Amino acid sequence: MLKQKQQAVRTYYDGVNNAYKAYSGRPYPSKEIFEKLQDTIHETVIETLEEEISEKEELKDKTRTEADWSEFYDIRTISYADGVYSIDFEAMGKEKEPLQALPSLLIEKLRGLDFVYNVPYSGYGLSEFKAESSAGPAQYDDEGNLIPGTGGGSSDSDLKLKFSYSLQVSVKGDQVTVEEE
Repeated sequence: MLKQKQQAVRTYYDGVNNAYKAYSGRPYPSKEIFEKLQDTIHETVIETLEEEISEKEELKDKTRTEADWSEFYDIRTISYADGVYSIDFEAMGKEKEPLQALPSLLIEKLRGLDFVYNVPYSGYGLSEFKAESSAGPAQYDDEGNLIPGTGGGSSDSDLKLKFSYSLQVSVKGDQVTVEEE
């Protein structure tokens, strides 16, 4: 009788212990992971749009928190649920490049992070938009003609490419070891 109770208590203890280890081994959101995901997106955008970014003097040698990078990319949302970070962002595409390098390079870099389990690649959406003129608002002379060097006009060179992307980043949990008897 005592042996049966002892075996029942041991079985119960092992079950509770294994459940605790499984629970504590689940992935969980952390500030470090959020920041690493943002940094990886930032570094990948800078790497693929290096020529375009180098033209902007105010962005030279700036980190993602020191400058406004919205002209080149914008992370719309990063959310977490059940071990998966969902990321929605938009980034400027390279003109005259039929196959955009940023999405595949980003997936490759995310998959290389030590805490990432998987990042399924499902493509991206590409659209064109009219770029804001750096010359400011359009100005007209007394006869209604556009003053050269001011905003306005709608040439094809004003059109920019922008892609939108949604991805799911599955993260690893802590290592779980279940003790065998």
